[in-house]
Amino acid sequence: MACSPGELFFHTIASESEKYTASIVFVHGLWCTPALWHGFMGYLAHRGWACHAVDLRSGTAAADAVTTDVEARLRRFIAARGAPPVLIGHDTGALLAIACRDVARAVVGLAPMLPESLPVVGNNWVARILRRRKDESEAVPPPVGLQAQDRFGPKLPGDTIHESSRFLRELRALHLRPKSNGPPTVLVGGGRDTISPASRVDRWAQEIGAETYVVDAGHPMAWGPGWQKRVDEVHRWLVHRLGESLLIPPDEEELPT
Repeated sequence: MACSPGELFFHTIASESEKYTASIVFVHGLWCTPALWHGFMGYLAHRGWACHAVDLRSGTAAADAVTTDVEARLRRFIAARGAPPVLIGHDTGALLAIACRDVARAVVGLAPMLPESLPVVGNNWVARILRRRKDESEAVPPPVGLQAQDRFGPKLPGDTIHESSRFLRELRALHLRPKSNGPPTVLVGGGRDTISPASRVDRWAQEIGAETYVVDAGHPMAWGPGWQKRVDEVHRWLVHRLGESLLIPPDEEELPT
């Protein structure tokens, strides 16, 4: 883990043999940490990608996180990569990735939180929590019971965290309708996703000029059952859409040590 003052903490897995001219930056969703990307990062690093998973809450108390500040820090992190990276986000992390796609090489949104769902952040349980918690200094704990099952599946993706009430209320401030002439973007909907239904993901993809496809998965498609197939699909989509320009010329590839 590394961090600069006022910036995002991040986890890095170096590529086993660097093959691509872009790195990948992973962006987690609500109540999650970068730990959810462990499987994706290991798979893609083995195939030649340098991978970074940002911690959106690093350096900020849970009750103090502000959406606009998180987006600004993510943009600074992207700028520090040098060449525009590929952004892969899940849930609200997908929204942040799409909001930043003007500085990305390509964007992949897995089970993206839908704009029309943001007032209740995907379910009425959160809406009730926010109505009760008028004080923005309070933090919202992870869901429990059926809400947790829908969002996280049977197995949590590592540690969960509390979310800022203010962060949840401000999510709609994100620039969610970027121009359709941006970099290649794909939204992946889950056929069993009750939080971000695939039909609405497809409709939103058309609005923002993104590609879309549906997989047999629920909301936790980045770590739930079948995640290995998801990451393989993402890898193949990136290589296909970015083409030869993605490849480091053979004489410039990192030599084995």
